[in-house]
Amino acid sequence: MAIRLYTGRRGDHMSKIFLMVIFFCMSHELLLGANKDFELKFEEFEKNPFLKPDPFSSTLKLDKEKLKEIVNMGVPIIPKIIDKLRKNSSSGVAITIITYLTKIQFEFIYDENKCIYTYNDYNNYAYSPPVFQKGKVKFDSIWVYWWDSGRKLTPEIFKRKYETYQTAKNSGKEDELEKAYIKLQNMGIIILPNLLKKIETGDTDLIPMFCYLSDQKDLKTADDCKRWWKTNKEKYKDILVESESLCTFDSD
Repeated sequence: MAIRLYTGRRGDHMSKIFLMVIFFCMSHELLLGANKDFELKFEEFEKNPFLKPDPFSSTLKLDKEKLKEIVNMGVPIIPKIIDKLRKNSSSGVAITIITYLTKIQFEFIYDENKCIYTYNDYNNYAYSPPVFQKGKVKFDSIWVYWWDSGRKLTPEIFKRKYETYQTAKNSGKEDELEKAYIKLQNMGIIILPNLLKKIETGDTDLIPMFCYLSDQKDLKTADDCKRWWKTNKEKYKDILVESESLCTFDSD
């Protein structure tokens, strides 16, 4: 009795399906492992965020090693931190981690009489007790608002702040230039593709800002920045909004 061995196209097709199943299972296991590792580290840091108190000092010091372990997981954990803030908007640990990761510094004004925080870049957001809302939309956290809505405004905010930076640069006034530079930089890692576009069109003075936001010290030229972004942009896909000027900006 002869046994026929199936080869050729059918065999190749089955092999590809088998490999795809194996890859999916491995990816799923790695994802579950990464999630579990994050949850364990976050829970431990949240329970004990400070170093053992110094008996000769009343100052509590943040346990930077525990913080570093979580921050080193990188940009992909930002959605997980947002989930933490949805459950507990006042989580100091979550706010500390996301601030380190995104390098965002929000501009806000606090009105002591009305007990209300308003944010310069987000006119439809305010934080205060409900009695002081006066028609403004209230969210539990500026970070949750930024994730759900504020990110979508990145292109227009970047455009405005970049124009202010350019005006200050042309004025020759160093103090104004420094303020404009910092305000642009404080938009955080979400503006990396916007910066690269400006750098590629000749504004190489922005390379130090690109280096700071990307945590890269050795990028010296526009080509360096371009190569780095091409290699690493996939890590940022979850935080970049679906905008032609932001998310789909592809530099080959």
